Amino acid sequence: MNCPFCNKKTADEAKLCAHCGKNIHAKTIDMRKKSILCPTCKLPTSILNLAGVELDFCHECTGIWFDRKEMKQFLKVIAEEKSAGKIYRLLNEMAFGDDRRKRGSYIQCPICKDLMIQRNYLEISGILLDQCLDHGTWADKQDLISILDLISTGDMEELVTKASNKLYKDLEKRIRMVELEQKFIKADISRTKRNHKAHLALDVLGIL
Repeated sequence: MNCPFCNKKTADEAKLCAHCGKNIHAKTIDMRKKSILCPTCKLPTSILNLAGVELDFCHECTGIWFDRKEMKQFLKVIAEEKSAGKIYRLLNEMAFGDDRRKRGSYIQCPICKDLMIQRNYLEISGILLDQCLDHGTWADKQDLISILDLISTGDMEELVTKASNKLYKDLEKRIRMVELEQKFIKADISRTKRNHKAHLALDVLGIL
């Protein structure tokens, strides 16, 4: 876990931080968050410490809730410590419940109860995650395992590059569309002006 005072990594069972020396035992107990209800099963989740990040884990459907920014922190720690394979094996060993949730139906955010959006991780991975923009992300265990597999096999870097290229191409396409729309607007304005001038001229000549 990370020390709540200096934010440096320290042992989970430590009472004093090895870096700043402060008493973290009581502080971490006070800071331990309450479990949420699983948005799929509606049952209480358990706190699961993975890579030093406390996550909400449902033993019934094996889904995991990441509070806002926790997934980024979790994946960053795993990449830096090269522990994707270890976490991958740990999650595979957690053969509780049934993690084969049917896709298509939207689920509620466990915090605000609004329906979450289904987001394709990195836009092109094919791994669907349920996300509340304000509160966090829900991942089925198999979805998280798929992400960890990308990291452990080294395919994540290639996928990120492809996603960046796709984003760049999509942006270029949108820019071209905006430029084309601007041309149509300018042409329409010019045509309107010409028609207006023609009407004025005909009006002066008394033809209209």
